Amino acid sequence: MFEIKSVKVICSEKLVLEIENFSISSGECVAVTGPSGSGKTTFLKLFNRLVVPSHGSIIFLDNPVESYNLTELRRQIGFLFQEPVLSAQTVREALLLPFRLAASQKSAPPSDSDLQIALSAACYSNANLEQLTETLSGGEKQRVAIARILLLRGKLILLDEPTSALDEESRLKILDNIKNFLPGVTIIFVTHDRDLIGMSDRKLHFRDGKITLDIDNSMKFASGESN
Repeated sequence: MFEIKSVKVICSEKLVLEIENFSISSGECVAVTGPSGSGKTTFLKLFNRLVVPSHGSIIFLDNPVESYNLTELRRQIGFLFQEPVLSAQTVREALLLPFRLAASQKSAPPSDSDLQIALSAACYSNANLEQLTETLSGGEKQRVAIARILLLRGKLILLDEPTSALDEESRLKILDNIKNFLPGVTIIFVTHDRDLIGMSDRKLHFRDGKITLDIDNSMKFASGESN
């Protein structure tokens, strides 16, 4: 699905990220770990051009990522920020916002039933669509933001600390729910949550802007390793 080749991100003459070669296949679920400031979030932002590399190339489905219309690219690649911004007055308006902003969107916007199904997948069942977003808790905002990404039915979902505001029950369900809602979707997520890392197919560890470990989790956890 994606190839990153000799990419460097330089900000204010400082090397923030350097990746020689990285590829990800369709359907993979990749956990990204590492200390604060190690380049994890910058790495996520490369995929939908929230960050443009200073050097190197990024290939998405055999074409340079910059060759895609930006609106279309971000419809295919959803991004959940650690502190989600809903930019709407009600839950319904927040969920429908991408469909109203994208002038080239040809399909009809989702129905209220579709919205509730997506919210359930985001561990927010029986939500009040008329509830004001300003009254939502941090966890509820995070669930609404996840549901909004799911409704776009993209090919890749990028999640920055997706369970930071969720309760334990939701935290353990969310990845499986996303996979069930979007069969075959590719997921890359930043986390410090050991349970979520164990549910991924692959783990990347960042330090000082570089990938220092790239581990097949199925082999790692089968061997009984703990870190």
